[in-house]
Amino acid sequence: MTAKLEIEVIVENWKEEKNGFRNFEHFCDYYGYDINNLQQYFVQYAD
Repeated sequence: MTAKLEIEVIVENWKEEKNGFRNFEHFCDYYGYDINNLQQYFVQYAD
């Protein structure tokens, strides 16, 4: 399981960089994140 702090860092990166990616899956692929672990968090922070 990914640590909560790491999740928060990833979410902040997504908020700052999401305009540079097609979608969250593209963002995860680019950075090598496991989208299966992150999907539940992404739903909370999708805005």
